Amino acid sequence: MTEKGTVNAAERDGLTLRLQEAVRRPNLHGMAGNPLLLTVMALVHTHKGRLPDARAVLYEDTVDLLLTRWEEQKQANKKSRPGLTELLAQAGRGEIDLKRVLWRLAFSAHEQGDTGDGQLADIPEASLQKALANLNKDTEGKPDLNWARDVIDIMKLRAGLLIERLPGVFTFPHRTFQEFLAGVYLTSEGDFARNAAALADDAPRWREVILLAVGFLLHRQGDTSRPLALAAELCPEHGQDQENAWRRAWLAGEVLAELGSRTADSQLGLDLRKRVCSRLTDLVTQAKLPAKERGFVGDLLARLGDPRPEVTDVDRMQFCYVPPGAFLLGSGKHDRLAYINEKPQRECAIPYGYWLARFPVTVAQFRLFVEQTKTQPGDPDCLKGPANHPVVQVSWHEAIAFCRWLTGRWQSQGCLPDGWAVTLPSEAEWEKAARGGLEIPVKSLIQSLPLKNETLPCRPNEHLSRIYPRGGEEADPEKMNFAGTGILRTNAVGAFPGGTTPYGVEEMSGNVWEWTRSFFEGYPYPEPGEKRQQQEDLKARRRRVLRGGAFHSSLFKVRCAYRHYAGPFNRFNGGGFRVVVSPCL
Repeated sequence: MTEKGTVNAAERDGLTLRLQEAVRRPNLHGMAGNPLLLTVMALVHTHKGRLPDARAVLYEDTVDLLLTRWEEQKQANKKSRPGLTELLAQAGRGEIDLKRVLWRLAFSAHEQGDTGDGQLADIPEASLQKALANLNKDTEGKPDLNWARDVIDIMKLRAGLLIERLPGVFTFPHRTFQEFLAGVYLTSEGDFARNAAALADDAPRWREVILLAVGFLLHRQGDTSRPLALAAELCPEHGQDQENAWRRAWLAGEVLAELGSRTADSQLGLDLRKRVCSRLTDLVTQAKLPAKERGFVGDLLARLGDPRPEVTDVDRMQFCYVPPGAFLLGSGKHDRLAYINEKPQRECAIPYGYWLARFPVTVAQFRLFVEQTKTQPGDPDCLKGPANHPVVQVSWHEAIAFCRWLTGRWQSQGCLPDGWAVTLPSEAEWEKAARGGLEIPVKSLIQSLPLKNETLPCRPNEHLSRIYPRGGEEADPEKMNFAGTGILRTNAVGAFPGGTTPYGVEEMSGNVWEWTRSFFEGYPYPEPGEKRQQQEDLKARRRRVLRGGAFHSSLFKVRCAYRHYAGPFNRFNGGGFRVVVSPCL
């Protein structure tokens, strides 16, 4: 740009820096990965000095910018023919009339879908000419095809909102322009809520169109009533247990996320947010859609405000009771993936009952610890994840500090039995909770504070040597978040109910590695282990055991018996923890 004298070097550097910051915004980041979209973002940014906050506004600014490109005809043609603005004026029309034609063409093209090779649907020149001709009537009151041909000739001179892909064949330069223009058309026709909801059943094709339409209504027209009406249409008070109904609820959540805090401006908005969040919680925790999609819905739930207090409130954490007794430690002969430091399998006993957290500690729960103790996390990024995801990038020392803070907090509230405390589970406590003892409860006991020792009716464990917490000899991507699931990031806790252990503990395989308080030693390691005071020794620099695998782990590492380790000061993006409440032996 400096070579043409558009901006000087100082302005260029400032614009470049602001553009780099803008494209990192979550709502715009996905667009910056496409060269064409990044180019038009740069053009809009240069033209206006900033990028708009909403995608729909950015697309409209881009549309306006591309419309002006049709005026930039080649110098040789400037004297020989009128420009686009002049042609429109001759017909008593303006840019908005041309835009309306493009909206309708985009909607029709999107209805047709893609061609077999993934190319956007073609718009024949004859169809374009007919649509444009309706903007101008000849002396006989008929659509002026010659006038329309002049408009098309201008379009051919420079790339704009329509490009001539082949002689006589036009298309939009990118899918997103077609989706945006189709979305604007959707807002201009009849009952928006009902029309958009009817398209929602073909979600893969129409989701982006609908969301861009909502963004246009909100950010360009200041209209919240029609988006709220759409959310109500998509997520009725009594939803059905059918796949398309769950997908509609998901889309309703996306609509409310686009509205953001504006949902609190009316009672209808507040009621809808409560209804949609409840519905999305059921979708996630009852596995109503495939795992990869539940991952996206869990993230959406965090944006809307996860209503589960057990996930977001540290004092409402839920715990699962593990009664005293024996269990099988390590890998049996039937485990073809068994490693040398897991075998031979042997029976050992834990003589006390304990309460293991149902979920790993979440970002929301760890944030309260940081705020109340005025702790500076070793990696501040640990607080940047969604509130309902497990906290990661936390060292063993930070996990122990959280446990000690929680012990003091709950003891002062009278929520813990005398002589009990919060800590990290030992290897044995972790593995028993994952696999189950020789006997397991007839019904798992899940409870919030206060906690106490319990006596539960039990039955024989039919899967004593289970390889994975839920049973079975193969890793199931629908029951745990590991590499084979394909999410490739942490998930909102509770999204894998199919992987629940015999005690009701969830996600002990996958999602995040979990620190234990145990030192890493060769097998067989002492159980129930060294005295707790030794295991919690903050001065010891020995390696600590991690269990359970993470979202990027192979099926080998998400087994009940797999043992991993790291130094107590280490932290990594797949490393979190869960807590146990047990007697201070």
